[in-house]
Amino acid sequence: AADTAVLRKLGPSNFNGDTSEFLVWRADWARRHGDTARSLTYADTARMILERRVAKEPAETRTRMLLALAYAHLGRKSDALREAKRAAEMLPVSRDAWDGADLQEDLAYVETIVGEHDTAIKRLAYLLTIPSELSVPFLRADPMWDPLRGNPGFQKLLTAQR
Repeated sequence: AADTAVLRKLGPSNFNGDTSEFLVWRADWARRHGDTARSLTYADTARMILERRVAKEPAETRTRMLLALAYAHLGRKSDALREAKRAAEMLPVSRDAWDGADLQEDLAYVETIVGEHDTAIKRLAYLLTIPSELSVPFLRADPMWDPLRGNPGFQKLLTAQR
């Protein structure tokens, strides 16, 4: 209920004026709360905006990752993985420790959404070994990782890092 109240107050201005990013995260919220129809609507609207943007600026990694998330919410697994991997390859951790790690975390989330749980867990394990925003307490608390909670590899990851 608290998430719903906060989300209702958010708009594109809370996402640096980026309507597509706002729509992607609205799609994510709706999917996690069982509102598939609304999730698909938000994700498809975001997809249309983001495909045009990627066509104009193919080197923009954040836009490409948002497109990957929109594809993931639409159930377009191969498109989602292709775009997410491409974004992460374009800005690797070796070139940009901060944003590269953020893209790796986003890639792990795309992998989680599309059901590539073991791959996502391996990526999260790697992120816990380098400087990044990711932490075990964050993994324990954030509902975005709920699909991984029943996976023994994820449980091991949470307990090994105490």
